[in-house]
Amino acid sequence: MLVELREYEIAEGAMADFVKVFDEEVVPYQTSKGIVFLGSYVSEENPNTFIWLRGFKDQAELDRIYKAIYESEHWLTVIKPKVADILLKKKGTLIRPTSAGQAFIDRQA
Repeated sequence: MLVELREYEIAEGAMADFVKVFDEEVVPYQTSKGIVFLGSYVSEENPNTFIWLRGFKDQAELDRIYKAIYESEHWLTVIKPKVADILLKKKGTLIRPTSAGQAFIDRQA
């Protein structure tokens, strides 16, 4: 499994609004397109930092799903406008689990 660790900087005071949209709209929409949702977190050290993990079978699946999500009319006209002004910075890092990490992922499935 290929895992993407996403880290976002959220505008001051907007985390609750962002989490609501993320939980109620982003996760259901992206899982409907095929991502494996692995978890989401708010930093204890910086309350404006939101982190989440999502998985893909391989790079080809990631590319296909990215296109299905981020080029879709629903994403561009419904979801993106709700977070555009409060999501200040984003960073994505692709990671591969170790054998122990993969065993944990497999137990969650």
